[in-house]
Amino acid sequence: MIFNHTGNMGDILYSLPFVLELCEAGNIQLNQCTFNIQIDVPTTYIQEHPNGNVLMTKSAALFLKPLLDIIGFKEVTISSEKPEKCIALEFFRDIKLNTMAGDIRSWYYTISMSHLPQDFSKKIINFEGVDERLKNKIVICRSSRYLNPMINWKILEEFKDNFIFMGLQSEYEAFCNDVFPIQYVKIKNAMEAAIVFNSCLGTISNQNGLYCIAELMKIPRLLITAEYIRINDKNVFGPVNNIPCGGWFECIRTNIKLKSMCNELLKLKH
Repeated sequence: MIFNHTGNMGDILYSLPFVLELCEAGNIQLNQCTFNIQIDVPTTYIQEHPNGNVLMTKSAALFLKPLLDIIGFKEVTISSEKPEKCIALEFFRDIKLNTMAGDIRSWYYTISMSHLPQDFSKKIINFEGVDERLKNKIVICRSSRYLNPMINWKILEEFKDNFIFMGLQSEYEAFCNDVFPIQYVKIKNAMEAAIVFNSCLGTISNQNGLYCIAELMKIPRLLITAEYIRINDKNVFGPVNNIPCGGWFECIRTNIKLKSMCNELLKLKH
C-alpha cells in the first residue's frame, strides 16, 4: 500500500493517526506500506510561507523524512509525481473542506467507509533520545504565520533564563528583536526537533509545523491559538485547527493565562 501526501509538514504529521488506524483496521502491516511526500504542488497562501508558492519543497521534505522514517513504514519516499494506485491523503483539499476550523486530524476520516476509533490522545511518536543539557528548559516555537496579535510575549521576560528557541533563523531573530533575547538551538531536521522536545520540560508555541511534532509526542505544551492573526495591518479571524488532545496541555488565548500556565509548566522541573 502506498500513501501519498502533497501537504506541508503539519498536514503530513496530522495524517499519521488516520494512517495508523486504517492499517490496523485493515490488518495491514505498516512495514509493508510506503509513505510518499509529493513535492512542488503549487498553492497560494494568504500569508508569506517558508515553502514559497508550493505546498511542500524538497528541502522541507528532507527535513521531515528522518522523523517519518522511525514511524515504521517500509520506506518514505520523495517525488514530484503522485504514485499510481495510492491513497491520496490530500483529498480533503479536493472536496473543499473548511480548513480554517475543526481538528486537522479529523479531516482524513471523511475518506473512510467505516468507523475508525479517532483516538487523538495516543502518542504517535515514541523514542528515547534526549539531550540532558536541555532537561529543565522550555522550548519556544514562534513562527510569523498565525501569530496572535492579542498575545504579548514580553510578559514572560522574568522567565527568560528558562527558555530556548527552536525554529528558523529568521524566526529566532524576530523573537529576539520583538520580545527578548534567549538561547537558540539549531536543528538539521524534524528528528532533531523531536529530540529537543523529548529533552525539555515542554513547549510554548503558536500553530506551526514544529508544534505538530510536540502534539504527536504528547509532551507538556502551551498552544497559543490563532483566533486572530495579522494580515495587511489588520487583525482578522485566523484558523483554529490545531486542537490539543492527550497529555498535559493548555490552549492560551489571553496574556494572563500565558503567564500563569508558564508558571505551572516550570513546576514540572525534574
